[in-house]
Amino acid sequence: IFGKTDFALVWANGESESSKARRLLDGNNRGRKPDFRVLSKIDDINREFLFGEIKPPHHKNPINKSVIKLAEFMKGSLDFIINSCGYIVGLETYGILIY
Repeated sequence: IFGKTDFALVWANGESESSKARRLLDGNNRGRKPDFRVLSKIDDINREFLFGEIKPPHHKNPINKSVIKLAEFMKGSLDFIINSCGYIVGLETYGILIY
């Protein structure tokens, strides 16, 4: 989808890297999967920096659950990158809720 090789779009076909790392530390059996995520190369390794959730307008669960889920992905991604690569000035993660 992107014209550059530095970015990759991944649809909901796998567990988020940050969710997997948290799951292993917490001893949970299941990780979480965003509807989509965008990866960027940091030190020649693809790292998650954008997460997206898509909900239909008639969705019964409150939007707050999706916002919390996005916040957990974003925090987990920051923690994962900092633990793997060290602190990087200007490091940011993003969440998109499409409703």
